Amino acid sequence: MAIQKLKSCPRCNGELQIKRESNGWYEECGTCGQRRDVSELVVINNLGQIKILDQIETKKPFRY
Repeated sequence: MAIQKLKSCPRCNGELQIKRESNGWYEECGTCGQRRDVSELVVINNLGQIKILDQIETKKPFRY
């Protein structure tokens, strides 16, 4: 299962996907491949529903 965030990559403005691996959750850009661990930001409730906390960054970095 993957959760998609359109135009959210801070590096290339590409599509980020939040995926699960055996050792946790990570987000990865489908365009440039940038990847980071977001395991501490994903919460699964008793019903198996996934909630992503608001701390996942969507702001673009300043570029010259």
